[in-house]
Amino acid sequence: MREQRQPKVPVDPMLSVWRRRTSTYLHAVDPQARAILRLLPVLLGGRFRRPGLDREPPGLLRMPRRRRWGRLCERVELPPPVSFSTSAPLVQSVVIVPRADHTHDVLVFTVGTLSASDTLRLTERIASIGILLDRRAPKLCLRVASPSEFTPAVAALAAVVAGDAPPPIVGDFDVADLISRATSARTRYLAFLASHTKTPYFQAFLPTHWLQDASIDGALARWSGIDAARELVLITAMGPISPAQLILTADTVRRARARVFRKLPIGLRQVLRPKLSQGLESRIPQVLRPLLLEVLKAHPMTEHKRDSVWECRLGDAILIRAKTLDQLRARAICESTTLAVEGSEWRRVSTLVAQGASNRAVVLVQPGFVKHLLVTIGPSLKPRAQRLETLQLTEHCLAIRSRGYSMEVMATPGCDKPLVARLSRLAALSTESHEMGLQVGDRLLLATQGRTRNLPFAQALSRPRRLRWLPEQAEWAAAFRQPSSSRFPSVQATVWPKNDTFATLLAVDQAGRMFHEAVPVERLELTLQEMRALLSPTAFSASVSPAIEQLAGRRVADDVPTVMLDVECDWPWRITLSFEGERFGQGASLPWVAAAETVLSRWPPGIDGRVGVRSIIWRRPPTDMSPLHLLSIRSRVLRRLQLQLGRLSRQLRAA
Repeated sequence: MREQRQPKVPVDPMLSVWRRRTSTYLHAVDPQARAILRLLPVLLGGRFRRPGLDREPPGLLRMPRRRRWGRLCERVELPPPVSFSTSAPLVQSVVIVPRADHTHDVLVFTVGTLSASDTLRLTERIASIGILLDRRAPKLCLRVASPSEFTPAVAALAAVVAGDAPPPIVGDFDVADLISRATSARTRYLAFLASHTKTPYFQAFLPTHWLQDASIDGALARWSGIDAARELVLITAMGPISPAQLILTADTVRRARARVFRKLPIGLRQVLRPKLSQGLESRIPQVLRPLLLEVLKAHPMTEHKRDSVWECRLGDAILIRAKTLDQLRARAICESTTLAVEGSEWRRVSTLVAQGASNRAVVLVQPGFVKHLLVTIGPSLKPRAQRLETLQLTEHCLAIRSRGYSMEVMATPGCDKPLVARLSRLAALSTESHEMGLQVGDRLLLATQGRTRNLPFAQALSRPRRLRWLPEQAEWAAAFRQPSSSRFPSVQATVWPKNDTFATLLAVDQAGRMFHEAVPVERLELTLQEMRALLSPTAFSASVSPAIEQLAGRRVADDVPTVMLDVECDWPWRITLSFEGERFGQGASLPWVAAAETVLSRWPPGIDGRVGVRSIIWRRPPTDMSPLHLLSIRSRVLRRLQLQLGRLSRQLRAA
């Protein structure tokens, strides 16, 4: 029969925590002391050919076997061990604890209560090892400790050098005891956490291995008390701190926090990401900001340029680097609003950041050939500065307004007043619509949720489009009106001259959609009549600019031959023409060129007649049907037919 395996003795989970700290202390002591600490298991459990070490050793619980023990013995001028303990071990664990004077206590904890003979045997071996320590490592103090000495304050700094887990922890956490043993700000920080936590100390904090580089970061990952953070600064900085020490501490915290965050499970990472990312983008973490204010009192901030790179310095220490001066000042405000330089725009940005006003933009319009300054404050309250030319500034402002940002415009003496007026109107424009339009000359800037397109005006409004529009001229502004509260559909058109040949017509429906079309001046009246008949029973009204009356003599005569077509449309844009019983276009046997040839054959030679649309029938109307869709279909049909008719006319003249 197969022999049954004995169950393994459970190991205290805190043992791995204490053992991992051993490497930290081994690097803190000199090489001779390091060799003796690594040799402690065999010094307590082995027999040597040396006076005082040749008797029966006390033995160590869970004593390992290592091949390197012979070489370690040679380093401290000891012969290799001849044998090991054969009796029950007397030592349970050996723990090293630092002191404030940079020495270390090496505490030996026994296995329960020992008899008089066992106590004598252990005391003699400790005295023999102490002689070796006095000669080789005077900063190590080895002694037998009682279980009551392993208090929570000692356990917070302890590292297991040899043996099993230490005895159970007894007593309360003494913060004063921990601070008296503190060798650095980390241990004082550990005492601070121990005094503020509401959960059992070892369950909440010890698994993060405080005395490694990630000690400060581990606390920040599990503790978010803002009020307690201010007390932390007072405890950590017991004396004046220099700018170089502040920046070094900040870099250590940021690197350690990122390292600890990467080790967390992915589910916990997703939950803690918003909290942990707060303040990491800046150079100085949030918990160290009070220290920054103290440093600024003794070391004011200065700006320097070196090798085309701008630097923000605190004394001799470099706090921030940036390629441009504007970026440097924006990043300085991220660190602290007290770092804002003189200037109305930067004071305003620092005020917005201090108030927590996100989704804001500040524009500084400057004169001459100097590029304008745009500073945006996103949801993370991190200002972003950039210098832009006039057109780029207009596009960026339109894009951020379409995302729902609020905008403030500041003007300097001698700046471009039309640009200031345009940006001021844009800042006052409502952002309720999904699209926003800004006219610049014969171009229209369209912005949709942060994306901007620069399109020709006629192309942008060649189909009905709902947008908030800022025209360039006052007469164009009359075309755009607020949507009427009437329940009946209506279309309002505004006509003004484009040049000596064409007039521009802008139609707006009840929902605020806009449609643009260029109409020959001589056919304007017939076009308006055709539109009114096509949109019936929709109410259609037109407002014609007085400048059109100067071109009245160019209107077409009534005897010009006219061809009226019937259109069938299948959304989107599958168009079929009907004329004298024939069908042309998509879904018909005859193409568009055949329709142009048929229309041209109805006109006398050398005379260009007029083509119109009598009716439009929808096979499948759009979901957001508007009367302007009929006008856009009519415009598409006429443009396509005029293209074919012009080509045929040129061919006939050439023949």
